[in-house]
Amino acid sequence: MPLERASEKLDIANLAFALIGESPISSLSSLTDPRAVNASAIMDQVILEQQADYHWWENQRVEMLTKDPDYVEGGAEPPLGSDPYGYRFALPALFIRPCRSEMGVVVSDESGTMVNHYFKGQFVYADAEIIHLNYLAEDDDPANWGPFQTKCVYHAVSILLAPARAKSATLTERLMNVYEIMVRKRMRSQASKHRKSNRGANEGRYIRAGRSNRSWRL
Repeated sequence: MPLERASEKLDIANLAFALIGESPISSLSSLTDPRAVNASAIMDQVILEQQADYHWWENQRVEMLTKDPDYVEGGAEPPLGSDPYGYRFALPALFIRPCRSEMGVVVSDESGTMVNHYFKGQFVYADAEIIHLNYLAEDDDPANWGPFQTKCVYHAVSILLAPARAKSATLTERLMNVYEIMVRKRMRSQASKHRKSNRGANEGRYIRAGRSNRSWRL
């Protein structure tokens, strides 16, 4: 059976409803259909969580950043007692988390050389005036996703919709098992193929307001 693709969030909702044995809805914006209200309430958060959890190539971006002219050198708290990083850069608006390029680099200068850096809050601190940042970006348009991301998202949506639609605990448990065994395990395996073993300057802690604070390893 071919993997599904979706052109809009409504398709994601209806793929999830199919998993829990319900008929499709005609709109996510309906205020009178409780199924649409349920799906709309969880959709964006589920998408963001799934995109943050895995390395989706379709979400990978590289962007040139220029230094913040208002930053005073030494204002950051660099890791491990190293010298203060001289420049601060605002993270892109759709930034979820950093990722590595095909060369294993997260932050580089204009020549492509790896740059020492440190993420904190809404900024990245580095020792170059202009940097290129590799990162995963939020993208809530299913038309831009590959089939694996589509599958991961609608399975996660179905797990939350089942109890909201008063489905049995057995169904919810079965959906969770399918997600863990068939979906999440495969996504972890796929993501691991894109991780590099080198650490050092590309290892750090990402702390951003509005997100759950977590340590990450790329």
